[in-house]
Amino acid sequence: MHSDTLLFINNYSSTLITIGFLQEAEKLLRDMYFKRVELLTEDHPDTILNLANYVLALTFQSKLTEAQKLNDHALYLTRKNQSEGKNSLLLLHNKGVINSMLDRLVEAKECLQEVVRLRGEHLGDLHPDTLLSIQELGRCELALGNHKAAEVHLEHSWKQCEEQLGEDHFFTILAAGTMTTLRRKQGRLDESEALARTNLASSQRVLGLHHRQALGRQGNLAQVLSSKEQYKLASDCISDALTTSTRLYGGNDPQTLAIKHKCASILDESVETYHQAAHAYQELLVDYSSYYGCASSDIVSARSQYASLLCKLDKLEEAEELNRENVTICQNNLGQVHRLTYNAFQGLAFVLAPDHPDSAYLSSQCEQSVIPAAMNASAERERRRQESLKLRQQVIEINTTLLGHDEEPTIRHVLGHDNGNTLASKNALALSLRYHEDIKRAFQLDQELLDHKKIVFGTGSLQVLHTMNNLAMDYYDLRDFNTQ
Repeated sequence: MHSDTLLFINNYSSTLITIGFLQEAEKLLRDMYFKRVELLTEDHPDTILNLANYVLALTFQSKLTEAQKLNDHALYLTRKNQSEGKNSLLLLHNKGVINSMLDRLVEAKECLQEVVRLRGEHLGDLHPDTLLSIQELGRCELALGNHKAAEVHLEHSWKQCEEQLGEDHFFTILAAGTMTTLRRKQGRLDESEALARTNLASSQRVLGLHHRQALGRQGNLAQVLSSKEQYKLASDCISDALTTSTRLYGGNDPQTLAIKHKCASILDESVETYHQAAHAYQELLVDYSSYYGCASSDIVSARSQYASLLCKLDKLEEAEELNRENVTICQNNLGQVHRLTYNAFQGLAFVLAPDHPDSAYLSSQCEQSVIPAAMNASAERERRRQESLKLRQQVIEINTTLLGHDEEPTIRHVLGHDNGNTLASKNALALSLRYHEDIKRAFQLDQELLDHKKIVFGTGSLQVLHTMNNLAMDYYDLRDFNTQ
């Protein structure tokens, strides 16, 4: 096959990616890659560009294991040849996106920041490739809980894609979908629903009713409806997407598994469907294990959510066992400083010492008739309380800082005091301290929280009012009636 023909096919495949026809692009790029290796060798710049586009098509379809392996190989070839330029930028973009999707968010953020800078310098700030990298950086910030930074990147990318490329362009559809998630997490639910419905209609019109991206947008709409407590509509919406994805792509397809996960999460939102949610999580964990193995970020996240549901169902022993398993897996496979590790810590901390009295414990305490048994129960409760407080403190430390891995480790700012995850962790620790009558430490945390929440959410926000209320209770418990 002539080299010009291969170039035309590569350009056509790139166009297929930008309009969302990913399976077609994947097949063409895979076939063309082997032909280029045969004609040009694997380390030729054109072969590497072909491979980079192939990785991009795989990444958009969540085929991350193969995508990561091929992208790392292409980066190795690029460094070996000391070749810079467009190939290197696309491969770095792919690396950032893959890390983000694998929940390696700190590495992803650093990589995407560099790609945005380099693409801006080489291609221009409004080039579609630059806008796509800005969008992925915004998604990463959103996953890290940095909503302000996420909004800056995502809103810019979305508006510029709409202006430069049109509302029906694939990149615009992707950007609008992420804006839907941001607005939902910000609590701006009416805006989120309007965006979700428009985004779903656009993806169905442009890509087709049953396209993978259209089904993903249907899942986004279901999540918004659930957040608005429209559980029946949300359940119907996600169930329709799950049925379609299972029929077209199979039960163990990554897209289908992602929709199953959303379905379980939505069922988890309503008391009336807790038991259905438990069954859904059990099935999901089996499916995730068979597809990814026991240590993937998806299965760790699902296991954590299932443990939380078990707490709501008063199945605390099962929840503790699941959370301890999660902590061990996270520490061994993801490391101490990882978002899912501190989620696992937080889940275990809650089971060990909830922010409210444990009714099961109180009942057993009332039934104690023998003093030594009562003393043993009290000692066990204190041991669990201390373990819980230690875990909650670790969560805050992980959220705020990350130790470097150089010969002389340095502290690097990762999430920070103003990050949403850090604020939530501090709030949980303060509540636990107050419940366990350590009012002085709770008071100190609430004061810190008030200052940071005013910066993040604004002085008149509901979050600030909640913390002011908690501070008032602290003052009351400290018998400082004048400051209330």
